[in-house]
Amino acid sequence: MAKRLEAHEIDDNGVSHVKCIITKSGRAIFREFTGRDYGYDGIIEVFDKAGNPTGKIAFVQIKSTSSEISPLANTPDEISCPGLSNSSLYYCRQEHIPFILAYISLKNNKRFYYAILNNRPDILDAIAKKADRISARIPVKNVIEEDLEPLLEEIDKYYI
Repeated sequence: MAKRLEAHEIDDNGVSHVKCIITKSGRAIFREFTGRDYGYDGIIEVFDKAGNPTGKIAFVQIKSTSSEISPLANTPDEISCPGLSNSSLYYCRQEHIPFILAYISLKNNKRFYYAILNNRPDILDAIAKKADRISARIPVKNVIEEDLEPLLEEIDKYYI
């Protein structure tokens, strides 16, 4: 008999919490994909302050952990998100749509950390080396709790 894995439950809960934080902002919606996951979990669609669509979107890969997320000992201004598959990061090589990594802890599911991974040398190098699993560093200042504006500003900059 098939058994649901704890890792799948953690991932599903993380996606739900990130989706809730994004949608609660009123300036964006999270469109989740069902079916096969080829590297991202959904799309953020951005709206202007009047609630009109802007046409700006971003691919989102959500990683979840049941552990607390802590800054790195040797670089306390960064955290590390492990377990990214090489194949899912191929989206980082394109320049047309921002590819966002969101990292959430189920211990503090009211916030998530984010990074835009497009064309980052560390990610491209790991892809080129065909590393099986990749860790991505995220600045601790890139945290979303209630105010989604910093992330929306990053998406806006991508389209300028």
